[in-house]
Amino acid sequence: MVPPDWFVDDLMKYLGCQYYVGILSAAALFGASHQQAQEYHIITTRPLRAIRLVNMNVRFFLKRSATDTPTTSIKGYTGSFPVSTAAATALDLVRFAHDIGGLDTVLTVLDELVDEIIPEDLVHAADREPDLSIVQRAGWLLEQTKRRPVTVDLAEWLSEKHPSKTRLDVRAPLIGSKKDPRWQVIVNADPQSDV
Repeated sequence: MVPPDWFVDDLMKYLGCQYYVGILSAAALFGASHQQAQEYHIITTRPLRAIRLVNMNVRFFLKRSATDTPTTSIKGYTGSFPVSTAAATALDLVRFAHDIGGLDTVLTVLDELVDEIIPEDLVHAADREPDLSIVQRAGWLLEQTKRRPVTVDLAEWLSEKHPSKTRLDVRAPLIGSKKDPRWQVIVNADPQSDV
């Protein structure tokens, strides 16, 4: 069975669909492979059914604003294909947290990915993210990693947006939760990294 990155670009061109490789698959390409995905993750602008074969799973995630996401071109075995930048990958990890194993998984991947994130790229990715609460959660989670200074510029950018309060875990209750004033995040979860 050939790996998905050998044919993904041709497949998506055939389907006439905008896409990029993202989430855990993008994180792995940047060296954050502690949480090795059992699926290949592709972000698309329209819904597509997953490809499930004996030795290969390709999962498509719908993101209407996918064409606005910063990407980079990675050269594969059969050609180049678009991959979200490390900063944009961090935001997508938060966006799709419940689809990939929850906030513990996200924090574990961010612990490894943070060394690849350039602060200016993080602000650029945040500026192109239509959902400010994703940026708030990502900022809070990145601040919990081993390289907290990466969030300094992002926190300044966010403060100018005057965000509303948002839950860290949108599915968890608020009872007894504290608010982080820097990110305007109600910390109603306690994610733990495996790293």
